[in-house]
Amino acid sequence: MLSSHALRISLRSPSTRLVTPAALARRTFLTTALLQSPPAVKSVATKKKATITEKKKKQTPAKPAKKAEKPTKHAVDVSADDLPPKRPNSPYVIFFMKSTKDAFRKGLQKEGGVVVFAKRAGEAWAAMSTAEKQPYYDEFEVLKEQYLKAREQYFKNVDPKVLSAINKKRKERGLSRIRDPNREPQLPSPYLRFVSAFRSSPEGDAIMKDKSHPEHPVRRLGRTAGERWRSMSDDEKYPFVVAYNRDKEIAQANQKQAST
Repeated sequence: MLSSHALRISLRSPSTRLVTPAALARRTFLTTALLQSPPAVKSVATKKKATITEKKKKQTPAKPAKKAEKPTKHAVDVSADDLPPKRPNSPYVIFFMKSTKDAFRKGLQKEGGVVVFAKRAGEAWAAMSTAEKQPYYDEFEVLKEQYLKAREQYFKNVDPKVLSAINKKRKERGLSRIRDPNREPQLPSPYLRFVSAFRSSPEGDAIMKDKSHPEHPVRRLGRTAGERWRSMSDDEKYPFVVAYNRDKEIAQANQKQAST
């Protein structure tokens, strides 16, 4: 049996006090350490990739500023209506075209093919008399007159830009350029006048007649004339310059007179 004094001590001792559930929960929350997730560790590959990217950014030089683009010229559209009128067919071609139509109508083109038919047409034309050919010549003259009138009107009304675009396309196809017949011919320069005079000289004539030289005569003549012109003094070039200026003044006077 406990004595009364020992009983009083046991009742005062904290270990013997009754602990409620609420107090127990509060005590657990305050005294228990919080559980934290371990810090995320970046992989070595990710670190290396980031380092390489940063180095590239530092090493890459800044791109130069783009230059302002020049405005492109508006291309001229050329249609079939913008082309100059075509030359009329020759009397023989007119005869051949009519013979071809007759042959197709009669079914004669199947006999031997086109080559044999063209050969027969040439033989037939050669065997025809002048009187038999005259209708084709008359038709040619009518077509020629119509062509010349249409050509004159074309060059009067054609836009120079359109004609330039047509010549550009012809040059790409390896064809000769179309020249405006109403345009004044360009005067030969002082140098071209000298080349013409050099060509008529005994030295130039000897170069053109010499076939034993490996260089082409025309090319050799041009090269020799160019070397001679560059070595000439201003006094030696003076006659050709005077002739050019004289012809230029005459051409300008004629142009003014024609315009008035």
